[in-house]
This record gives sequence, structure tokens and C-alpha cells, in this order.
Amino acid sequence: MKFDLELFDEFSSLFPPQDIREDLTKSSLAFGFECGEGWYALIHEMLVKLKALNCKGLQIDQVKEKFGTLRVYYHMEEDDKYDEVNSIIADYETMSEHTCEVCGAEGKMNTKGWFRVLCEDHTNV
Repeated sequence: MKFDLELFDEFSSLFPPQDIREDLTKSSLAFGFECGEGWYALIHEMLVKLKALNCKGLQIDQVKEKFGTLRVYYHMEEDDKYDEVNSIIADYETMSEHTCEVCGAEGKMNTKGWFRVLCEDHTNV
């Protein structure tokens, strides 16, 4: 998706080098962000906060939808900010529970078929 590259470029210090992202054997990020564009704003805000922590060796390994909500997997060298990183990520994973994955409007969990958070406009699409 277009926003994947924008986020990779803006927050390059939080992601593996480009060559790793292109190799499926080295990184799950070769798939990009595995979620709808409606979560772009959530992911962007989360990355702003994570970057501001200035954690040594913080690296995002995967960003995806799982069971209808946002999931972010990472690793880092520094343990003293582990709780802060976990808290930020948990906050945005929770926000995704009420944000339409398609458009970013307020939504609710749709459990018919694939679990997804959708607004009223996208529930019947």
C-alpha cells in the first residue's frame, strides 16, 4: 500500500533496512502493513510516540490485523523503556477496536465471517 512506504520513509529508524523488507525470509515487513488504510492515522500517531521515546535498538518487526484489531510486534535492545513501549502499543491496539479498518471512522467489531472493525457504511459492503 502507498501508506506503507510513507511510514517506512518517515520512521525509517524504527524499521529494518529496505533490503530486509523486500526479502520474505528475513522479515514479515516484506508484506508491508497487513491491515486496512483506515488505521493509517492510528499507526502514524503510534510511531510518532515510539520515535519520541528514542529507545536504543527499537525495531518494529510486524504491523497487522489479527482477530479484528491492530497488532504490533517489535524487539529492542534497551529494557528500561520496555513498559513505555508496551503501553503505547497497547493503547493503539485498543483504539483499533473502535476504528473502522477501511476508512478510520468510528466502528465496531463485525464478527460475521472475518473479524473486522467496520463503520456502518462499510459493514454491508
